[in-house]
Amino acid sequence: MTGAIQAGLDADDAAASVAERASDVFRVWKGVRTELLGEGMAYAAYHQGLLDHWTGESGVQKVWVMSAEDECPGDVCTKNADAGPLDLKAAFPSGHILPPAHGGCLCTLAEARPPENH
Repeated sequence: MTGAIQAGLDADDAAASVAERASDVFRVWKGVRTELLGEGMAYAAYHQGLLDHWTGESGVQKVWVMSAEDECPGDVCTKNADAGPLDLKAAFPSGHILPPAHGGCLCTLAEARPPENH
């Protein structure tokens, strides 16, 4: 937004024009940000529902499954996936109990059961 304001000032635009440009930039930014936040909350609620469902079953663990399309910052999700099966209430290496671990995270959880002894 600073760039839009500075460009208006450098071009000697009227204050109202600069304010309008800044308002437009903020409105677009706010819309994108709100959309990402809403998607993240819906995704987290879905994964919480999975955990709630699995909690009633004995011996179920969770596994972090990376999305094929995911480009995670700092390999956050890679470390979570490499952790293998964990207890349902345990945190993954990133500190997250469930996805998403970052904005735009498309990873998911899968259930894991320990092998049965015969």
